[in-house]
Amino acid sequence: GCFSPHPFGALSLQDYLERALLLSPTSTCAFVMTDDSAWVEREKKMLHELGMKNSSVKIAQWDIGALPGEKYARYKQNPVTMATMNSTKATVEFWAAVHLSRQCNSFVGHFGSAVARLVYTAMCFHYQGFTGRCPPAMDVGGNFVL
Repeated sequence: GCFSPHPFGALSLQDYLERALLLSPTSTCAFVMTDDSAWVEREKKMLHELGMKNSSVKIAQWDIGALPGEKYARYKQNPVTMATMNSTKATVEFWAAVHLSRQCNSFVGHFGSAVARLVYTAMCFHYQGFTGRCPPAMDVGGNFVL
């Protein structure tokens, strides 16, 4: 988390995509699980404008998906009760994101996050048609590769 070489939120979308390419060199699809979907859109726009200079990642070649996370972004700005935060809609969106992530060929995340570890564990339940096989992973908190 906060005491790692790369704290939460310190990396750009380009950083994540470059790490994904290290794990899966033919990747052109990324699913970003975040509670700030506006960040994903800002990052995608910035990558288009910069043209991914000095990068092996060409944004036009990537299909980048993310579920909306506005509910969580509002929670950060205007704290609400836990009952409101843990709504049925938010829970369905979260588990839908976990399910979608299970289709990915690799995982780039911050293992200082319990959510990242949960998602990676879910990916290990069924990967490439096998139960208990895990996709390659990179921990951006300490650059640990699994």
